[in-house]
Amino acid sequence: MKIIYKRARCSFSALFLCDIIETGKIIGAPSHPIYLNYVKALVGTSPELFIYKGGVKLIEKIRLRKKKNEVVKVGDVVNYRGSMFIILNVLAVRVMINRENGELMTMSDCLGQQYRTPDLSADYITTQAEITYEPEEFRKISVVGEYIYDQETGIWVQIKAILGYHFEGRNLVVKYEFEPVMELPADEVEKAIAKKRKSIMKLVKKNS
Repeated sequence: MKIIYKRARCSFSALFLCDIIETGKIIGAPSHPIYLNYVKALVGTSPELFIYKGGVKLIEKIRLRKKKNEVVKVGDVVNYRGSMFIILNVLAVRVMINRENGELMTMSDCLGQQYRTPDLSADYITTQAEITYEPEEFRKISVVGEYIYDQETGIWVQIKAILGYHFEGRNLVVKYEFEPVMELPADEVEKAIAKKRKSIMKLVKKNS
């Protein structure tokens, strides 16, 4: 089954799941902008292993730790590892206890768009592909809504639909439809950054 992009195409027959979070599973799948007959990549089990080696990663899975009184929402601008990111989606939220003061805090996994990076997702369109699951993978079958990170292209995609499935011997073949996670347009990014700057500006009255 070929994955058709605007300017390239490739094919694959199997992917291994490599990270599971509350609202979805992240799948690592290196590909190539020309033809691949078979891609079967086990990336690892840690979110920290999702590092794009081919250049700047535009959309990244980021982990935020916030105090009880701090708000996290889509569209917020956050500083993460020295860069500014705009939150595109909140994937999972966990409530924790701060060991230092006993206060409640949250840890959330988010998809964030890095500020002032090129828009690569515009080069890709909704695609279809068949993924083959071996018997030991039957408990890890991907479902609608899960996110996939393609290490080679640096593009995040989301499973939009399951179009069908069938057995080939003892293996289950599932046909998926994927769509790229789109970066925000430049004007919306600038508006979000401007809003962030205004929120941290504090005016002080002159002494009368």
